[in-house]
Amino acid sequence: MISAGSDKGSIASKISFDIEKYGWHIVRMRHNLNRPAFAYSIGFTEKFSHPEVFIVGVELSRCETVLNRIGQLIRSGLRFESGHLYDTILDGNTCAMLNIPVSYFDHYFGQALGYYHFKPRFLQCVYPDLNGLFPWDSHSSD
Repeated sequence: MISAGSDKGSIASKISFDIEKYGWHIVRMRHNLNRPAFAYSIGFTEKFSHPEVFIVGVELSRCETVLNRIGQLIRSGLRFESGHLYDTILDGNTCAMLNIPVSYFDHYFGQALGYYHFKPRFLQCVYPDLNGLFPWDSHSSD
């Protein structure tokens, strides 16, 4: 049996290992009754002085692919900012980056908070629907 303390230690070790080896770690959380599936980065802040990135509402394998692409772009020098649209992430499809309020951090970003011991900045990468509309556009499917 693994105690809670050693489990937390092994999670922190895995995060540290991934950040050292790859530049970031990806946390993937399956959906449950209280929230949809989502994924986010840990390491963009530490390695690149860049906000972490959160994705929700798409398959976890797609989240991981997109977060890795975002990490590669950040490593090459691209900076993502809230309120901007980007067509360099999704094979020519546009996505938006938005700041995530700190009030959501405890609910979604426990591993990041435990790793950093502070609240890093997070951006949400928002996908358009199949018609190219964002959730805030009229006639969007969300």
